[in-house]
Amino acid sequence: MFNVPTNSRANRFNGTLPAFNRFAGAKVIGKGPKWRKGSKFDYDGSWRRPLDRNDRARVMACAESLERNTKRKHKRDGVLGQAALAVLRCLVNYFQNRHRDGRLDPSYRQIQGQTGFCRQTIAKAIKNLELAGILEIMRRIVRQRVRVWIEEAQRFFVYDRVVQTTNAYMVNFPLPHRKKYGDLGEPLLRPEKYRASKSTFSTEPTGDIIPRKEKPLNPALESALNSLENSLKQTS
Repeated sequence: MFNVPTNSRANRFNGTLPAFNRFAGAKVIGKGPKWRKGSKFDYDGSWRRPLDRNDRARVMACAESLERNTKRKHKRDGVLGQAALAVLRCLVNYFQNRHRDGRLDPSYRQIQGQTGFCRQTIAKAIKNLELAGILEIMRRIVRQRVRVWIEEAQRFFVYDRVVQTTNAYMVNFPLPHRKKYGDLGEPLLRPEKYRASKSTFSTEPTGDIIPRKEKPLNPALESALNSLENSLKQTS
């Protein structure tokens, strides 16, 4: 069964085919298709944010710290809740595309299959993650071409419709932790917390990772070393 908007391109045939409005039993839903307020088209897959392994670990650690620090005595959950932590862990460790563009757009049914939560619990968890600044959500709509067989005309008719699709998510640090770890949405303003090693073997030295301040040498020892270096140059 198809939901056919009355303002679609197909309605230009109204009056010529008596059964065309029904589209083989499809329901008419008023002035047009219904989708959630604020939905947008995700042009060129722009709603993406890839995360490396370190960023995923930091995001989870910050979320767990926020939940632990906001949990009151004799209460089960903090501002996020254990369900939100489970959903976030499922999103960053299972659904996010790690190797390409960071695509993250699972459906509620897919999240439900991994966590075992009901739709209401998942919706509340995602809402809490959004309020904490961990998730940035884009409610997406897409254009879909539908091909319908009309019995009275003995032919197929094709029309385009706009339908709601799964949300797209981007992960960021919680708002209280962005002062320390920076904003993943603004990498230029993000502080550098570590330096990666240039070595690819465990036997190579890694002393250049953390710069160390060298102590000044004793003047007598320095002059002795300089004289030794000059003598070696002369003999060579």
